[in-house]
Amino acid sequence: MPQVLQRIALQLLPPTYWRQQLAGCIQPIARSEGKLRQLLVDVSVIALGDARTGIQRVVRNLYKQLLHNPPPGYQVRPVMANLRQGYAYLPPDFLDHLDTAAAAKPQGQAVQTGPGDIFFGLDLAARIVRSRIPDLLAWKRQGTRLIFMVYDLLPVLHPSWFNPRNTYHLTRWLRTLAILADDVVCISHTVRADFNAWMAQKWGLANSTGTAIASHVIQLGADANGFLPDAAQGPCADYLPAALNPGKAVLMVGTLEPRKGHADVLNAFETLWALGDATQLVIAGKKGWKIDALIARLQNHPEAGQRLHWVNSPSESALLALYQRCNGLIMASKGEGFGLPIKEAQFFGLPVLARALPIFYEVAG
Repeated sequence: MPQVLQRIALQLLPPTYWRQQLAGCIQPIARSEGKLRQLLVDVSVIALGDARTGIQRVVRNLYKQLLHNPPPGYQVRPVMANLRQGYAYLPPDFLDHLDTAAAAKPQGQAVQTGPGDIFFGLDLAARIVRSRIPDLLAWKRQGTRLIFMVYDLLPVLHPSWFNPRNTYHLTRWLRTLAILADDVVCISHTVRADFNAWMAQKWGLANSTGTAIASHVIQLGADANGFLPDAAQGPCADYLPAALNPGKAVLMVGTLEPRKGHADVLNAFETLWALGDATQLVIAGKKGWKIDALIARLQNHPEAGQRLHWVNSPSESALLALYQRCNGLIMASKGEGFGLPIKEAQFFGLPVLARALPIFYEVAG
């Protein structure tokens, strides 16, 4: 089918049609002696620059684990694409060069796939994956298995928390997975349940009909080596707010956005401060969306720099130092796919006060 017609058909025909057409493309293949197959790890977003979000911490650290501990019979190869160019190989050590001009430049060789290879969509590259559907279809027909990481479905389940474009792109990406995915890997059982329910409701892909996409759960964790290399040198006072009292400070970690509950926590602390409590609130995270009122409140607050500290876009070194100096973590978010700060706080021995959500019970154990 000509590419133009295929693109039109991809929009008009339901995912179930394409799954029927592609059924049987992936067959058990005997491994050739001495020949490694490819595990192509999509890192298209982080290759352009590490925004140090929770998702990118997972992408960075899981890629490193795969690189150093590849599945038997596979060679791990990082790949990237953009809206105009197809997938190409990156150097295995691309993470060491993210701050250089050449960081996001592929090695120049377009990805070639064959039977038994695996494409792993580790990065959340929703727009890019959708733009590369023809390439991924061709790979699948050649016998390449397509696996995608699913971090959460919050933009489609709670669109009021997000910008419309976030919801739009995730909706289209989920439809792409309904067409292409052989497997998905979810970061929690909660996300897996949300994913399976969405696919059954929207596209009829369900266990009851034998059409469900194979879904798996990988349990995330935390350790000091999971932070960037400069953080391994230990905490540095330069990373900390000048007035931080290490003996009496509580930490919040995460991008500032409506669902995270920063305003609720600040309200509670204002009540405590009015009663004379000296506990400091440290908010570590970059500015997100729909949050201008909170930002103005933080910047103009009478306790700013005293009992209230906002560490905007903290480095990994700063985040590590804060975990080591604060006395507890507050996780007030109204919805998460996982809640990585809970695991990180537990690693550093911090008590956690979290909203009573099923996902947080799952993560905290």
